[in-house]
Amino acid sequence: MSAILDPVALRALESDLGPDAARDFAGRYLAELPARVDRLHRAVRDGDIEDGYAAALSLSSTSGMVGAVVVARLARGFAAAARHGLGWPAARTLGDLSAAARVTRTELTATLSIPGPPSRAVYRLPG
Repeated sequence: MSAILDPVALRALESDLGPDAARDFAGRYLAELPARVDRLHRAVRDGDIEDGYAAALSLSSTSGMVGAVVVARLARGFAAAARHGLGWPAARTLGDLSAAARVTRTELTATLSIPGPPSRAVYRLPG
């Protein structure tokens, strides 16, 4: 199993939505991930605590739904830091979050390229 992706979360999503809808949801997550991370960067640049906090909570929630556990954890950390201002702790977390998002995109893209339910494909990932 990948340390970046959690197949249990993908199985839960499949159980709730069905395999095709879960794959579509994960695909939309992937398509939107760069813009979501960019939104956090803009919030830090602009000092927009409210938008940074809201964007981080949203990213954490959707990341958890597709099993992107590291992105979800770091987004929660960013949200906690943002509540106290968008200074060094938020910026440091955002650097880690950006790197984790890149790895997550690679691994989840590979997962979705394998035929069958997404949760079964996670077991085939190296790592």
